[in-house]
Amino acid sequence: MASPSAAEPITDLYGFQTKATVQQQAVRQMADGASRFSEAAWLSYVQQNKLPPEGKLKEMVRKGVPPTLRSWVWMEVSGAAAKKAAVGSNYFSNMALAGEKSQWLKDIDKEPGDSLLAAVSSH
Repeated sequence: MASPSAAEPITDLYGFQTKATVQQQAVRQMADGASRFSEAAWLSYVQQNKLPPEGKLKEMVRKGVPPTLRSWVWMEVSGAAAKKAAVGSNYFSNMALAGEKSQWLKDIDKEPGDSLLAAVSSH
């Protein structure tokens, strides 16, 4: 059996391999357990794909958002999920095409000295 101060390999909540002493492992397991408990409170909202009412949301966020749900909560709270849904799946392609048609594209592609040489030669 390893001594309590010897670090042993473990896998954390995110799936990363790390080393921790027995005491650190116990603390990590408590934190992971609290995260799983907190996750249960959020799951009904995730399944409905809808955030809790504002007062409840503030309370739940202050108690902590489980790491596994942070990306979903952030996308919903920030409004990014609604914007992403509104523009559709080909947003990047549309922006790339719009850039190709830009009247400013030829100016952007110029070398920095081109406009200076043109100005000097016109005098």
